Amino acid sequence: MAEKKPGFDPAAYFEKMFRKFEHTAASGSPELQATVTSSLLELLSTYRLKLQLGVYQERLVQSGRIIASLGDYELALSECFAPILGTAELEAKGMGAIRLRVLAEFGSVECSFALLDERDPSVAHAASTATVRELLRRVRVGMASCAKHETLYWLVLNGTRLAYSMCTRLMRPERAAEAIETLGWCALCMEGMLPLLAPRFLMWRIQLYEALCHCYEAVGMVEAAAKAATHALARYTQLKNYDKHDPVPPTAEMNARYDRAEKALGALRFKYVTCLAPPKGPSPEELAAAAAPAKGKPPAKGEVPPPPPESGLVVALKETVGEAPTAQLVAVLEALHDYTTSARTLATAPPSEAREKIVSELLAKGMELAASSLAKLTAHEEAKLALALANEQAASAQAAATTAQAAAEAEAAAAPLAEGAPPSPVAAAAAEAQAQAQASAAALEGLQAAEAAAAAEAAAATQALPLPMHVRLLCAAFKNQKWDEVSMLADER
Repeated sequence: MAEKKPGFDPAAYFEKMFRKFEHTAASGSPELQATVTSSLLELLSTYRLKLQLGVYQERLVQSGRIIASLGDYELALSECFAPILGTAELEAKGMGAIRLRVLAEFGSVECSFALLDERDPSVAHAASTATVRELLRRVRVGMASCAKHETLYWLVLNGTRLAYSMCTRLMRPERAAEAIETLGWCALCMEGMLPLLAPRFLMWRIQLYEALCHCYEAVGMVEAAAKAATHALARYTQLKNYDKHDPVPPTAEMNARYDRAEKALGALRFKYVTCLAPPKGPSPEELAAAAAPAKGKPPAKGEVPPPPPESGLVVALKETVGEAPTAQLVAVLEALHDYTTSARTLATAPPSEAREKIVSELLAKGMELAASSLAKLTAHEEAKLALALANEQAASAQAAATTAQAAAEAEAAAAPLAEGAPPSPVAAAAAEAQAQAQASAAALEGLQAAEAAAAAEAAAATQALPLPMHVRLLCAAFKNQKWDEVSMLADER
């Protein structure tokens, strides 16, 4: 009796084709991706009634994500996400239903925002602002439905990332107020779920705190920004104290993450707490007078003159972020950035008198902190130029020595000198050219060693003053019309 062949399994065939289309969509090949959307929708339509309802609904949401990744946002909305959101009761129950509905909600929001971004990328119109406001509300509702279930922490995390990506389009003075509630909600969600307090999410929490403070500042609510910065620093300190009880010591990567977080939060505290009511100290005129050489009796031999007094703001800077130059420079750059003005590089009006004093002090401190790194970078550029010139000179000297030596050998072959006779002028010139080539080669070796040492110092300077920090300092000087500082920063790198 012949063995009975197994029958056709619609579910198995559907899974096989679904995985194939999923792989094709991720392949990156435009030719293959062009057919995925229509083929996937046809597959879903054909096997809708041949699959279990729960499996079909899961694959429908996944198909929406695949189609959206290919840029077919309208089809993903209408054919995949809308049917799930329009279903009163999903086949999955409990947290499964919450997960599936929130995934569809987030997918629908992402597609709707992508379509809006194509029409109004700067969110300039009132209707666009209202649309973004409603989309952000839907994201908050989705996160709220997951916040009670710890196992759905990853959906809350995805919600914060989606919300932040939309809020970035609102982070300017005329729209920042629309982002404050959502950014605050995201920060609280990251604090309210235990899995999201893990150290690996630390820098994401810091990024949300920074965005919230900047939006508060953009709308003129500096006191609220100060409260948010103080709250963020308190929460960080609390969590770091908890981490001290971990029997496993932190890794070097984790310590570096803590260091970056402390610099960022210290900068926020300095900007919104310290600079909000800067402590009184010597005026710029008093500082200049104190730095000038004293009249009268010169100091005794070997006597070290006392250091010049520092302004109250500089003293407060050290008390807030410590003595580390990098942390101080991060705080100075944060304090120099004014989020209440437009994104234009050059200000259209001079800053207020109080702001002018703070900017002058902060720029002076920033230039002082950056001076050492800038000097090392300049020294490296000069060493590279000197090495290039020395290479040219050594090559020229070697070529001249080779030519002179060839001439001397030709002369000696044509008319050999008698034994004991003085060298001919051609031979003497060849010897002199050879000596010059050797001297140039020795000088080149010295310059190569000097350039290598300058390169090592420049690498250390680049770590102390990365290019983005240099650019921020240059932009701050340019926007505040500090032309001397602009000239120095533009010429140094």
